[in-house]
Amino acid sequence: MNTLVKEKALDTYKEQSRKALKDIKEHCESDQFIIDCRRIAYEKINSALDKNGKLVWSKLPKLIGQNT
Repeated sequence: MNTLVKEKALDTYKEQSRKALKDIKEHCESDQFIIDCRRIAYEKINSALDKNGKLVWSKLPKLIGQNT
């Protein structure tokens, strides 16, 4: 396989990968199930923060086991 063919194949691979990642990102930003899971996760993380915004590690393990 010559260098030009390898470069073309690499460019094609990069373009296909870029498009696939863009499609996945768009899906994750628009899928209601993913949006709801993300919201719930942020709520659980926020409930493990103290009044200064510091993570209270003793609260976190309890959160991890609750259908996250």
